[in-house]
Order: sequence, then structure tokens, then C-alpha cells
Amino acid sequence: AMHREALLGYGGEGRDASDPLPTVVTLGYTGKPARGLQTDRALRMADLEGALPNCFNGMLAGRTLQAAALKQGRKDAAYLWAGSGYARSRAMPAAALVETLVAEAQSSQYEG
Repeated sequence: AMHREALLGYGGEGRDASDPLPTVVTLGYTGKPARGLQTDRALRMADLEGALPNCFNGMLAGRTLQAAALKQGRKDAAYLWAGSGYARSRAMPAAALVETLVAEAQSSQYEG
């Protein structure tokens, strides 16, 4: 629920579609590039990336921290995966989303 709220709320309080929280790519969670919301945790992990060994995989420890962050409602400490276009996310049932996307795609074919 917290992750969904963060995505649909443009990353946090006071944010809107014109000013969503940026995303960052970090190796600090899994050892592989992953994009997420620019939370305090993501920024702190970016500071550590240079010191991590090539075989680093933070998922084991990260799962424990993630569970605690979610339990306490700490968006700043959670990893919140998000693509660069997350601000265009919509809350609707999957079938309605597919219908909307198809209609938008068909409409855009005729606009340009």
C-alpha cells in the first residue's frame, strides 16, 4: 500500500504531476542497476556504491530493512521501485487500464 501510494502521489507530500519526486538508478539494493524513487535511503546507498564489491547483493539484508520500513510506514527508508515515467501511473482496474491505453494509442495514431 505504501509503495502504491508513493507512486500515485508523485513520490510524496506536496508533489504533483508537474513536480514528481525524481527517480535514481542505484546498484546499492541488489548489486545490479535498479531505478527507484529518490528516497533518503536511495541517496545514501548511492554514496556507498563505490565501496561495494562487484559481487555485492544487498537483498538479504535489504529484505529485513524493507519489512521494518514498511511496517513503520517509513517511505524514506524503503526501496520504492519506480520507472522514469511513474508519474503517469493511474489507479484503475487492469481491464479499464488496457482499454484506456488502447484508446489513447489509437487516438495518437491520428494526431500526428
